[in-house]
Amino acid sequence: MKPKVKFSVALLYLSPVIIFYSFIFVLPLILVFLQSFGLYSLGPMKPPKFTLEYYLKFFDLKGPYLESLWFSFWNSALATVIISVISFFLAIFFYFVNFKGKSFVSATYKIPLFIPYLISAFAWWNLLSPGGYAQRLLAATGIVNPNMLLVNDPNGIGIIVANVWMNFPYMVLLITGTLKMIDPTLIEAARTLGSTFWKSIFKIVLPLSMPGFLAGSILSFIGMFGAFSVAFILGASWPQYMSISIYNDVTQFSEYGMASVQSVIYMISAILITYFYTKIIARLQGERR
Repeated sequence: MKPKVKFSVALLYLSPVIIFYSFIFVLPLILVFLQSFGLYSLGPMKPPKFTLEYYLKFFDLKGPYLESLWFSFWNSALATVIISVISFFLAIFFYFVNFKGKSFVSATYKIPLFIPYLISAFAWWNLLSPGGYAQRLLAATGIVNPNMLLVNDPNGIGIIVANVWMNFPYMVLLITGTLKMIDPTLIEAARTLGSTFWKSIFKIVLPLSMPGFLAGSILSFIGMFGAFSVAFILGASWPQYMSISIYNDVTQFSEYGMASVQSVIYMISAILITYFYTKIIARLQGERR
């Protein structure tokens, strides 16, 4: 039987960790939140004064900030959908199919895991920029117009391509780990009863792997939604990710209040996404019981 420890004693032992994380994580978030309401100033000293000016400016339908938020959202969401589809079928392939050289292929697709985002973004910029190898190949095969921009474009094509390449290995690993926890006799029983392979995949494997599938999707989306380096190198001057808007507001315009509001919106978005994710997972687990 494990000995019981008093709460006060446990708190005393944990106090160094609590204090450390409070200063490097909790306190900065509180200051950002206060600054979004004008109650704290990181830039030029101003007397603290409660104001909704920054939030009203952010939610101005004619302003640039909502467009920046929408661009960040749909661009990341589209990349997440592509990542999810590619990763699911790759995980199925590597889990069920055995072939010569499988370990080599498996190691190859994991290469993006070991390359920093900044370097990956610059590599894709060289490949997709006008005159780059990938751009010239796509133009030669007629897939794209020779004059079509694939980087620094208003549609964020380069951002999507780079994000998919850099994030799908994470999701493949997550889904593969989930597949290993599924009882293989379920699939064998389905096949014995006349189910085809793909029917077994979509009727048995997909529902049972949904927690890992959703976890990978959410992690990928949040990571791309708040990313900076890929959007900074491959994005256009406008529209731009909200992370770039925050950077510009701080470095070029000294608009610390607007930067704080956008940061708060980022945090609220992440919290809401996590909340709905936990609700969906709880519902799926409840149905499985």
